[in-house]
Amino acid sequence: MLNLQTIRNYSYAVPLVYFTGIVLWMYASQLLNAHTSEPLVLLFCLPFLLQLWFKNRMLSVLSGMFMLLWSAWMLLAYASEYAEVISDSWAANASFILTGGGVVLLNFAMAIWLFPAEMGKAREEQQYQL
Repeated sequence: MLNLQTIRNYSYAVPLVYFTGIVLWMYASQLLNAHTSEPLVLLFCLPFLLQLWFKNRMLSVLSGMFMLLWSAWMLLAYASEYAEVISDSWAANASFILTGGGVVLLNFAMAIWLFPAEMGKAREEQQYQL
């Protein structure tokens, strides 16, 4: 049965599983569309998998900062593409606009969810140490 404590214990894993899934999806899409296999893409998945099993605060903060910066870059890239695409016909590009916007906003939300959770834990530990 799900209770609030169980949700709090496992909520840290949601962004980690999300970013792992995104990396695996990028690898599978590259493998299927380009007919090449680039295993270096899978290295981006490694920090998130390590965080699921070994909770390392420094790795969590660094990956949170990296994902936040990457998400902000994706948001800017999407905004510039949106400005170009919106000048064309809406009907022809509606799937790009809606799907791309959903992915970009979800990615940004997951990065925000990952980063402050780790920073909040670090602040709580510093308060107890004083």
